[in-house]
Amino acid sequence: MNQKKAAYAEYRSVRQGMYDDPATVKVYKYNSNPILTDTDFDGRDDDKDSVLKNNWFDGTLETEYATSSISTFMDYRWFFNSNTVYNDQLSTVSLLFSSAVYGNKLSLRDSLSLDTTNGDSMESVMDFFGLENAKTVPINASDNHLSEVGLGYRTVEYNGSKKTILAVIVRGTNSTIEEWASNFDIGDSSTFTSESDWEKLDNHKGFDIAANRILDIVDNYIAENESAEDFDNANISYWVTGHSRGAAIANIIGAYLKDRGDYAYTYTFAAPNTTFSANASSYDAIFNVVNSDDFVPLLPLSDWGYTRYGKTASVSIASNYENEWEDLTGKWDYNPDTFGMDDTVAAIADIIDGDPGVECYKYTCADHGDNSSDNITITNRGMSKESRDEAIRKIPENAEPYCKITTYDGGWFSGWDFDVCQTPEYFMQILAAYMGNEINEYRFVVELNVADRYEDAKGRIIRSGIGGLEHPHYTETYYLLSKKIGGLQFE
Repeated sequence: MNQKKAAYAEYRSVRQGMYDDPATVKVYKYNSNPILTDTDFDGRDDDKDSVLKNNWFDGTLETEYATSSISTFMDYRWFFNSNTVYNDQLSTVSLLFSSAVYGNKLSLRDSLSLDTTNGDSMESVMDFFGLENAKTVPINASDNHLSEVGLGYRTVEYNGSKKTILAVIVRGTNSTIEEWASNFDIGDSSTFTSESDWEKLDNHKGFDIAANRILDIVDNYIAENESAEDFDNANISYWVTGHSRGAAIANIIGAYLKDRGDYAYTYTFAAPNTTFSANASSYDAIFNVVNSDDFVPLLPLSDWGYTRYGKTASVSIASNYENEWEDLTGKWDYNPDTFGMDDTVAAIADIIDGDPGVECYKYTCADHGDNSSDNITITNRGMSKESRDEAIRKIPENAEPYCKITTYDGGWFSGWDFDVCQTPEYFMQILAAYMGNEINEYRFVVELNVADRYEDAKGRIIRSGIGGLEHPHYTETYYLLSKKIGGLQFE
């Protein structure tokens, strides 16, 4: 009887129509949560989101190579989970952001609606997902160690906790020779103390300098925004990602953030090796996705002692997902361009015997070095002063600091020769110029002679066609891998 009275009293306390009788209540499907700004945590506030309980998006990724149909989830509640547990959905959206920061067009629509990002810039993509004060900031420096970074933040409350998610999206190599030269500048250890932005000797110089410069940009960005009402400076979670060179830089940024006590989710794609650090694998919040068909992640070589920070999953598209890759890109044949790649890697490895930070920049000839080996000097024959000087001018500017040239004066039709003593870094910078399209294939193959020490490596690079770096390295390829790789594949 008391229960009936209580039920009746509750019935009388609410408006008519809510109860069919004192023992039942009608339940209505909610369209949004009235106490949340963003019901589905996809970054699109409810006043802008026409599908309030769905955080799935589809659309297209347009690059110079292909237009691919893609899909992704976006859920800021991911950043309230442990950063040491791989999240395949966060991986996918990280790859798409890493592609967009190049300037590729990422067009997404909220599922079942017409809410679409125009995708023409990194800023527009960030804005679509609710990241505030979105901007792209380049490194401002006069040397080769350049890049740029997309930045934006979103403050989220979930389960009684509040965080500011700070996106740090690092662009990969652009078309300039400066960044390609930086990719191949592992660092002369004898100059370490004179390089103001090279903070950790164990790290690849070019990547480390760019990483520290971007960290300065990030810290300045925080200072610009920390007074904003919605910016929680005491509870920042960094979301760091990038592809290729951007992945290498992001890899080091993720390590530095952990070292200084910050909390970061770091996802990289096609990252080259970055460090000699003995404890690199202990950085368990960094996840590196690698296509084992791809040449870029093999450099600088593990045979020289290099590795990456964090955990790496290395999977072959050719062996596992070739048909799906072709369906994704609309291309009829996945061509990894890696014929003899293992032999090529072995030949490059043989260039160095010892500490790369010493050996790459060392002259072993009698004229300029320790006379330990005479295999780094090549003599070029010339018929006239003009032909000799023209041949010298064909040496790429980025390679010149790593060679010594001796010229000879001749006669009417001969003797106008010159010797080039070439450190291993000279050869690596020639390769950088080739891969960065600073020199064409004819100049690389025919016009630029290399010393005996590098001849085998050069020949194998030519035969394997690595200069193209095509299908295995594209962001579309890594989008597919982000969909396929699981947490248990990381080592």
